[in-house]
Amino acid sequence: MRLKPLGGAVTGLSLLLVLLSACNAVLPGTSSPEQTIVDLVEKKLIAVSITGVSTDALALHITSISSKPLEIHVPAGTYFVAENASVQNMVARHGATASLDPGEILDLKVDAACASLHLTPPGPADTFAMVGASELPEMGKVIEQLNKKPVQYPVEQAAIWIVTDDASYDELGMLVGGSPFGPPLIQEEGAARAMMVIDQAGVDIRKYSIWRDRYTLLVKVTEPDLVTWLSELMAEASTSAPAGDIQATAQPSPASGAEISQFAVRAAGSSELSATDGSAMQATGAPDTPYCGNHPTAWSSAPDMQGAVLSLLYNQSVIPKRIVIYETYRPGAIYMVEVLTSAGPHAVLDAYPRANYVCPYQMTIDITDVNEPVSSVTLTLAQENEAGSQIDAVELIGVTP
Repeated sequence: MRLKPLGGAVTGLSLLLVLLSACNAVLPGTSSPEQTIVDLVEKKLIAVSITGVSTDALALHITSISSKPLEIHVPAGTYFVAENASVQNMVARHGATASLDPGEILDLKVDAACASLHLTPPGPADTFAMVGASELPEMGKVIEQLNKKPVQYPVEQAAIWIVTDDASYDELGMLVGGSPFGPPLIQEEGAARAMMVIDQAGVDIRKYSIWRDRYTLLVKVTEPDLVTWLSELMAEASTSAPAGDIQATAQPSPASGAEISQFAVRAAGSSELSATDGSAMQATGAPDTPYCGNHPTAWSSAPDMQGAVLSLLYNQSVIPKRIVIYETYRPGAIYMVEVLTSAGPHAVLDAYPRANYVCPYQMTIDITDVNEPVSSVTLTLAQENEAGSQIDAVELIGVTP
């Protein structure tokens, strides 16, 4: 290859630039540099028709109208707008690439997720137009994070719906498997994982509605990294909660090393007598059942249940020293009490249940082997009778970290 003189002496730098330019040029019969699919459509080098496959994929029918080979790139985050306004838009969860010869026709499947929670799920009869990316800046950050560390599709869908539709945990349950009446695909672990992905992407998860479900999620998750992440973020938020947070408080935090006593602010049971009377939330707050008996002001599991679990959350993480359980009906059924540490559940009581005829009864458990802050307590009961035992309150006493 000969270089044409550039109007005089060529300096070493000029020569280097010319050589690099020549090396990067597209030679006849070779592929062009990789371009995004949107670029190629805008340059009229390809024609694309897009149809739905399901809630997790799109089908792209691509026709080359170029005289040269092409490298096609569908970046993660590419946004697809449904041509039927009642159908959910979609976003590419992962990137896809393909080579296309002149005049070739290619079908390319792209992993996608829905981005319009309350609209009709897409199907094979639905068509889409393509744009570069979502107008939401948070979307790009979340998609990038999802591709840094792969997670399962339900987690990806949950993260995207949280960002695009401000979905609560209940709303995430709209994603089901098998049929419109199938089981929810996004469970507590998946929702919490999606929240962590959003946080790791540098997006403030506390500004979304699902942050209000954090207590419900924390009592259910068991994966240690999720427990640690959510517990730490909740502890941080308890002193610097964003505006509109239902748990925000103007009260100053206790000084480090101070011993405090607190009652649960959230509770969830494996079952409950009803959504109001005898519900798990009746075990939150200070005791309010003054005498022994089957009362609606204390938590009771559903009748005829052989065992029951009650999980409780507290506003302030503490190094636990003592737990006091206020039993107000059929005391003695508790055989395990656990606190949730960064390594997972840690039993502070593991013993056979024993009938107790003192009622109401305050069961006290001293704790000496937990040296890290906790904010969750779980009780497991053995029940062999039709009317379950009742718990009115659970007091957590500990030292602030």
